[in-house]
Amino acid sequence: EETCPKPFLNVGRRCLHFIFNDLTYGQSGINCQEESGQLAAITDSQDLRDLYIYLQNQGIGDISFWIGGSDSSEEGLWKWKNDSLVPRGTPFWGTTGDLSGEQEPTGSNVENCLLLDAEGFHYFRDAPCDTKA
Repeated sequence: EETCPKPFLNVGRRCLHFIFNDLTYGQSGINCQEESGQLAAITDSQDLRDLYIYLQNQGIGDISFWIGGSDSSEEGLWKWKNDSLVPRGTPFWGTTGDLSGEQEPTGSNVENCLLLDAEGFHYFRDAPCDTKA
């Protein structure tokens, strides 16, 4: 288990810090930089599982969080801040939540930022970057 510097917490194999202010994607990124961090990149299913379990165990499973993925540079090409590709499909991306069952991302050029959406069981969901989470 990794030892994490404050204010970061050990979540599975990662050191994460959770920001509980209602912030846009851009504001969240700035807040992370001020804490010597960056919006998280979740690149494997074990990290996503560890994060989900942590959120549930801490009683914060009803809160959505921004993570560091975006397709604002090129529509449909989801990348992390370090330019590596965001994984696609199951188990990362959730569905739209409507009867179509369509898998995210679905927001065309309106939803360009990556949200761990509490309503969608913390699967990835594309959302407008100016949404506060």
